[in-house]
Amino acid sequence: MKVIDDQVAVGNRPWNHLHERTEHGGWTEGTVVTQHGIVEVYAQGDEDHFHCSKLSIVKGGVRFDRQINGKRYTQRGLVTLAKKFANEVFDG
Repeated sequence: MKVIDDQVAVGNRPWNHLHERTEHGGWTEGTVVTQHGIVEVYAQGDEDHFHCSKLSIVKGGVRFDRQINGKRYTQRGLVTLAKKFANEVFDG
């Protein structure tokens, strides 16, 4: 059996699946691969709608969530935020 080192791809764009939609105020949702696991991300809002970003990850069978009101992150910002969130949950 050949073992594949998938740690090389952690955080690289092809492994992150983010989809941006423009209807109903617009939103971005998807998953970001981190060294600790997969973070589900969601961000919504435009100038006429409420801004909100959400992150979720599972550690030891427990789901950890974070919601940030008043701020909608870009896809790049969500990837950065997801990595920081995962590090905070698992490292401290």
